[in-house]
Amino acid sequence: MDAPPELFLTQLLEDTSTRVWLPRLPAVFRQRVDQPYTPEEIKAAAEACNSSAKPPEGRAPRLIFELGAAGSGKSTRMADCFGEMGVDESDLVFADGDRVRNAHQGLKEVFALSKMSLLDGMREAGSPELKEYTVTLDGFGDEHPVGFKDSERWSYNASGKHKDQIAQDGVAAHKDVIMGITKHTQLTNKYKAVVDAAVAGGYEISAMVTLVQPEVLARRQCKRPRLVQIHPECLDGNLVSNAALKQAEAIEAIQTLSSLVRQQKGVFAMFDNTPDLASKTGPFWIQRGGEIEITYDGEPTVLGVVGHITKTIQGEISRGDGTRSCSVCGDSKNQEGFSKGQWRKGDQAKCISCVKALVYAPLVAKHQGWSTGKTKRPDQVQGTSKKSKQSE
Repeated sequence: MDAPPELFLTQLLEDTSTRVWLPRLPAVFRQRVDQPYTPEEIKAAAEACNSSAKPPEGRAPRLIFELGAAGSGKSTRMADCFGEMGVDESDLVFADGDRVRNAHQGLKEVFALSKMSLLDGMREAGSPELKEYTVTLDGFGDEHPVGFKDSERWSYNASGKHKDQIAQDGVAAHKDVIMGITKHTQLTNKYKAVVDAAVAGGYEISAMVTLVQPEVLARRQCKRPRLVQIHPECLDGNLVSNAALKQAEAIEAIQTLSSLVRQQKGVFAMFDNTPDLASKTGPFWIQRGGEIEITYDGEPTVLGVVGHITKTIQGEISRGDGTRSCSVCGDSKNQEGFSKGQWRKGDQAKCISCVKALVYAPLVAKHQGWSTGKTKRPDQVQGTSKKSKQSE
């Protein structure tokens, strides 16, 4: 495949045709999304995940993993596999992060915000930031969707813990369970207890993976209400390379899933979801226990299918040349020239020198002003020092 094209985060943020991206979630809404799940919300999440489903009769229960990067169309494609895997959608427990998060009222509200609902909410709460956001959104229609650049910091809110619990409860009750995952380490670490319990309980384990060419995947990810997460190895901030890195973490899980399916006598289907989701193509790999059928030219082995994926879907991964330009001074520097947080901002990153000049230097100067008496500290306003207050 050709070298990946370029699509940078700044291009996404500058395109306001479908969504305007604001620097941060206002404090009045941040307080709501940071709230722990209430007992009522946990109950609502369990209901949304169909936790009350009945265990199957006359056969072994089934655990199904739907694997793929965010935006690859896992849920849409999974519905095509229920018949092959011998399950009924109405009898499945869905350990699904989106369903869990949608039960959290603060998160649900924020992901659906438009200009009007954002400003109305700030006005009702008496937000001191209202004027700032009103000015920023001037010129956009009332129903224009809004998003927030800091969404990575608050958008998950411990939903993984509740998703894990729903899956564990379902397996403990010998119910059919379906669980969405995005990378190999979730099988070997985060959700390992679910896998171990299923194997010990005699479960049939199946899986489905959706893969998308990185450029198409990146553009689909850009349409989501949450800002794209940047992989730490994406050195140049190119969202196409970032999508490839994220998808590579899913591809790493294929070997483990194929082994589990063989051992637990399940079904494993792999799909190229690059074409428009409305024009679906069949699986290029279908594994039933130890029997494998393929539609590509190559070997029906994990090594063979990964080679096919690399050649026709994934391509070679570009991580950049290990340097990036500071968005302030324009100098090209390696990773040592940036803090970890700034480095991950891609082409918006500010080097350590510029951060010091823009942030730390004014603070030092202000502190030095306090120490020499040229300016007053906050506790010295109106001529009252902290020491005199304490002695009264």
